[in-house]
Amino acid sequence: MPSSRVLATDLAVSRNTVVSVFDSLVAEGVLTAAQGSGTFVARATHEAMPAASFEVPGEPRFDLRPGRPERGSFPTAKWLNATRHGAAAAESHPGAFPDAGTIELRSAVAAYLARARGVDTDPHNIVVCSGFRGACTLLATVLRRLRRTTVAVEDPSLPAAPDVWTAAGLQVVDLGVDAEGAVVEQLDDTVDAAVVTAAHQFPLGGTLAPQRRLSLLDWATRHDAFVIEDDYDGEFRFDKRPIAALQRSDPDHVIYIGSTSKTLDPHLRLGWLVLPTELYAPRRNRLQRALGDLGIMPPGIPAGLHSVVPVPDDEAVVRIADVSGLALHTLGRYSRGPHDRAMVVGFATPRRHDFSESISHLVDALARARS
Repeated sequence: MPSSRVLATDLAVSRNTVVSVFDSLVAEGVLTAAQGSGTFVARATHEAMPAASFEVPGEPRFDLRPGRPERGSFPTAKWLNATRHGAAAAESHPGAFPDAGTIELRSAVAAYLARARGVDTDPHNIVVCSGFRGACTLLATVLRRLRRTTVAVEDPSLPAAPDVWTAAGLQVVDLGVDAEGAVVEQLDDTVDAAVVTAAHQFPLGGTLAPQRRLSLLDWATRHDAFVIEDDYDGEFRFDKRPIAALQRSDPDHVIYIGSTSKTLDPHLRLGWLVLPTELYAPRRNRLQRALGDLGIMPPGIPAGLHSVVPVPDDEAVVRIADVSGLALHTLGRYSRGPHDRAMVVGFATPRRHDFSESISHLVDALARARS
């Protein structure tokens, strides 16, 4: 190891800090120190176990497996240049990158989707994620929070298609497919969301018939359900202009998922979710207005799926709300030490037809607890 003086200079910290760290690492057995000889990385006290031997299958000379774009045309030089620019921007703007992706990236994705797929959305409704599977993982979490329990997945489809939903605790039911696409007639009020490849079914290759597109959207509207549109290769159509994304016909019920896996490279793990506006902002705004009428201003930023509501007597609010069948959590449920009195209100939880009534009961409980 370098001397404490040299390392302190290189890291621009005090020498005492480096000495303290060295002492801790020596005590933990990570480093060894010998008087007059210096500090060294400790040697293992036993021989490492040999790595298990296994054979890596060689790449075939000819490959006709589906789902893999031709990689020789990938614009490597342009991609590396863009990566360098992105790294420089990240370095000069630390902490400026939200979890959903930068607004510049989401704006570019929104413009591309409008141009190439007819998607009707706002950049603020886009969440950038790690490919299709990453998008489904995020979405499964949201569906669980909304108390949705059942997802229909096309059969046949990718072998691992149901896994992400079952891993999140959701029940998966098969949705049959024929020459006209998903058999929409199999969907009923027990299904909360349906995953479909409307533009180009995988693997059978058909397109969801016009009448079935209408029936699918009608089902989603009638049962307050979601259609999850897997647009895995919708950009590619060789006989005519690609059919527009299903999302355009009903942005309030269709959740659109796309990625670069077929247009660039699946190893990039880059994709996006286009979410209905109903999943987030309007509910929070409705809650904020209702609380504002009571003179209550919740703290925190406009994000997430809950709001903290300060109250004088949280236990009184719970008792009054319980009479009307309204379940609420106090801030104390999440605190181990002293805390302010407040309610933690999950505004994404109620179904659409119950939301307004839920807010009315909340406002009533808050008002009565203050009187």
